[in-house]
Amino acid sequence: REFLGSHGKYLMKQEEASAIGSFVNSKPTIFVAVASYRDPECLPTVESVFARAKYPERIRVAIVDQRRSTGETEGSRYDDGTDLSCRPPTAESCDTDPNQFLCQYKDQIDWMEYPAQAMVGPVFARHLAYRMYRGEYFALQVDSHVRFVAEWDEDIIDQWNATDNEMAILSTYMNDITNSIDPLTHVSLRPQRAMMCSLEYEWRGGS
Repeated sequence: REFLGSHGKYLMKQEEASAIGSFVNSKPTIFVAVASYRDPECLPTVESVFARAKYPERIRVAIVDQRRSTGETEGSRYDDGTDLSCRPPTAESCDTDPNQFLCQYKDQIDWMEYPAQAMVGPVFARHLAYRMYRGEYFALQVDSHVRFVAEWDEDIIDQWNATDNEMAILSTYMNDITNSIDPLTHVSLRPQRAMMCSLEYEWRGGS
């Protein structure tokens, strides 16, 4: 590549780094990767990505949907052995029912479905999601069972800018959904940072 410090020979200069990443209406774009494993909360998660962004036109979502479409019924969401799909509405379904919320953003969503029983864990699924990256300015990875707060896109970019470090990576352990977001304003009700207070390492060598 032309950038990346002449193929890794040196750290990128500021002007080189500034030339990477796309913009929509002068706003830096955001790539959102969602790896879902048989999760009925996936589609509501994707809907909240767009519904609560200040500038949803700059968002692009990549979904890796790992689900049972037929077969075994144990643990499935429906009696016929299928799981709820995270597939966004197609052009045909939007022609039939244009009032579906995600129809207005269908061209900003990429979706890939894989049989759940053939997958090998979240790391590989996230790798597949990132293969759908197309040069957005920022990249965000989230679980498939979260809800976004109002104007999350502006807020998270403001936090990144506040680090004054172009190499900064923001990470957090998220709060649960229940009683965390105002149902009317969608403002966060938990300004405190989530913390993991205890853990147990489950693996035992030789077992």
